[in-house]
Amino acid sequence: MKRVSQRLGIFVSPHPSAWISCNSIGPNLVKSYQMLAKDASFTTEWFSVSRQEEELDQRIGTGYFVELAEQILRSRVTDLIFLDHQINPLPILLALQACAGQQFKNFRFCFHVYGDFTLFPKRWFDIGQVLHGLRAKFICASDRQQGLVSFFERGGKSATSVCPFPVNTQLFRFSEKSRFQVRKKLGFRENQTLLLYTGRLSLQKGIIRLIEEFERLIQLDSQLALALAGPYDHLGGMTSGITAPHSFYFHQLQEKLDSLPNKVRERIFLLGELPHQELAAVYSAADLFVSLSLHHDEDFGMCPAEAFSSGLPGILNDWGGYASFKSDGVPCELVPVSLSKRGLELDSVVLKSLLDAGIKKRHGIEERLRVGEEFAKKFGIAAVAEKMKPQLLAQSYEAIQGFDWSLEMLSRQGVLTGEFYNDVYGRYVESPSH
Repeated sequence: MKRVSQRLGIFVSPHPSAWISCNSIGPNLVKSYQMLAKDASFTTEWFSVSRQEEELDQRIGTGYFVELAEQILRSRVTDLIFLDHQINPLPILLALQACAGQQFKNFRFCFHVYGDFTLFPKRWFDIGQVLHGLRAKFICASDRQQGLVSFFERGGKSATSVCPFPVNTQLFRFSEKSRFQVRKKLGFRENQTLLLYTGRLSLQKGIIRLIEEFERLIQLDSQLALALAGPYDHLGGMTSGITAPHSFYFHQLQEKLDSLPNKVRERIFLLGELPHQELAAVYSAADLFVSLSLHHDEDFGMCPAEAFSSGLPGILNDWGGYASFKSDGVPCELVPVSLSKRGLELDSVVLKSLLDAGIKKRHGIEERLRVGEEFAKKFGIAAVAEKMKPQLLAQSYEAIQGFDWSLEMLSRQGVLTGEFYNDVYGRYVESPSH
């Protein structure tokens, strides 16, 4: 009997994302799906969704979504895979529902869920309404994010699953040559220790707390240095309703740096936003990665992932997707985080202990390469393609019940407060099985 393959219709955006990490996640996911298409169980059809055309059709009705729906029907795809966070699936689903009629219920629907899930609650609630009783699933990038998304599901069997975002482990790998070149450029000797943070310089990323800890550490080792690589942003805490004026965090961080003693300030390097090749070289040059982020969109953590892929040991907050990196073969230490009446708090005693130990422990070339190889087995593009395969097979789909009133309530309030906040983001602190 001839084996029937699933035909995956994969939706991507041709535009770069405003979120730095997503400009890595999207292309890496595309590569994983391209590898997946080599399996006899799957063939692929790609649909590029233009944001400008999408917005224009929603404003004046150009027929863009109807044409896209007709294209989907002509392609005879069996599964719709929404890969890119920039695409709003809802108008596509509604147009396809109108054009396909009864055939609409024959499709399977899959969504890669990003950290902005709680920023678009009405969109997801409406998607759940449209797909109620149909076969669909929501792939989350970490166990903690699965716990958060599952919190909003209606009763019954969960439609969520977990598959990490893939990392380009060929680009982000330890290079002795790059290490030498970058450290020479910064004026560093090999026996000096370089701490590194990469990502947005933002309120919820804990940069000022990191600088304060560095100021303490430099009393223990005057040859330490800290490098910060990434752009400033003016975001506050969107999910919790904390707003900040434009450039607020830039000035706040500059004031902190200006207040430091010269011997501390001169050991802090602001590298700015770096292209991927230069960023990869910086990971090789560093000795310890540190991120004290409590960002509400921290569903995975592409920057820590790239650091571990480069063989770097790391210290992270035990928050959101960061917790998934704590596994065999990955040198990741986690700082406990609690959710109390005072808000989110780090365990300062454990943080200091981990940092004190971290600056004394340096990984050699062989260890860096070994760590990178171990990490690739779990988070590399090929490894993720293998993990996605069973999750995309037709028999793995079940009819969904959609999302419940709590997600609709969030869409009306716009922010999470009080016990509702604790109920939702308690999933980012504790195991989803709690």
